[in-house]
Amino acid sequence: ILIPPTMINSVVVSDDEVADEPEQEEISILKGDNVTLDCASLGNPKPEIFWTKVVYLDEKLNEQLADKDAVLELYNIESTSTYSCYVNNTAGATQKLFHIVVQSPPRFKTIEYDPKPAVSLHHSLDLNCELVGVPEAEVQWTKDDVVVAGQKGLFLASNGHVLRISSARDSDGGQYKCVGRNLHGQVSREFLVIIEVPVSWSPWGDWSACSATCGKGTQFRSRICL
Repeated sequence: ILIPPTMINSVVVSDDEVADEPEQEEISILKGDNVTLDCASLGNPKPEIFWTKVVYLDEKLNEQLADKDAVLELYNIESTSTYSCYVNNTAGATQKLFHIVVQSPPRFKTIEYDPKPAVSLHHSLDLNCELVGVPEAEVQWTKDDVVVAGQKGLFLASNGHVLRISSARDSDGGQYKCVGRNLHGQVSREFLVIIEVPVSWSPWGDWSACSATCGKGTQFRSRICL
């Protein structure tokens, strides 16, 4: 009796479900981890197994692996990748895709930054906390240990990774901190924001009385630096 191949660990679908697409499994790991892919199958005659490393951007670069075993061992994985297990016999064929997603703790896109940024009164300033990591990190901002949430003149951009001080006021100066977190860790960065108030002068005061009632005399007026 001819029996087409079926994966032992396959997800069973009903007759009214579309099963034209290959079964897919996503495996999340950390960089450097090892992975075992299981493609055990049943069928008569005994199915042949073909493993391929898939390159979606250019299928010409797909790599056919020499391994014909049902179990594929992968070691020290450095990057996200996809492997295809194709199983066939004279009665039919089936396929399964394994998507290996390499996850990582958050880290800053740029290491160098200004920990004491200054901005002139009524100007804008962006505080940058852009991160990379998988899954994407959630970012929380605080000002003087109070969570930033809807305060006047403070706006979040780039999915919360950038805090903009718009039209800076004197009260916007202080200690800002961003904390980025995902499942694998967290990082933080602090900024001591300085508001620069331009030097200005008061109006001139009234002239003083003349130092002499007759002949040469002097008088003065003054103003102060604000």
